Amino acid sequence: ALRCGEGQSYTHAAACGATEELEAWASRQPAPPGFSWWETAAGASSSVAAHALIALAGTPGSSAAEAELVDAAYFPAIGALTVLLDDLVDREADAAAAEHNYLSYYPGAAVAAERIEAIARSARDSLAPLRQRERHAAILTGVLAHYLSSPQAATPLARPVRDRLLESSGPTVRLLTTMLRLLGDG
Repeated sequence: ALRCGEGQSYTHAAACGATEELEAWASRQPAPPGFSWWETAAGASSSVAAHALIALAGTPGSSAAEAELVDAAYFPAIGALTVLLDDLVDREADAAAAEHNYLSYYPGAAVAAERIEAIARSARDSLAPLRQRERHAAILTGVLAHYLSSPQAATPLARPVRDRLLESSGPTVRLLTTMLRLLGDG
């Protein structure tokens, strides 16, 4: 929760031009290799890890070691994925409101699509050691489908990311995305 609060604070400050401070803070976070500083910052500013840890705290038989595994699964991969997909569908609104958007650090839509797909793959892989991996996989599937079903995910800037994730995430994500789109949840 502390990491999330700090991440959100630095992210809001970056909207006012303090991107160097955000980068410096993100560079101090213990992320695994392969994540750029802004992907680490996105993962740190997501509240999804805190929610997963709160749920684990209420689970009989949970331990500190299990909490470390859950935290490692959610930070940075799952957290980054949630923030980057939120930024994907809010890109135009964020620009209009002069809000910070992590996608602006990618040099283009193709690179963003490649990196977000890699982060999604890392997120799926990070679930393997978890005791309740099916529950966490359902959360990940729901996150993907929620954002990919949004009408804003079909804009020219977002479409390469959406298409790549729908192709690589499997039939359950595609089915749920279609259902959400048809129900008008997107």
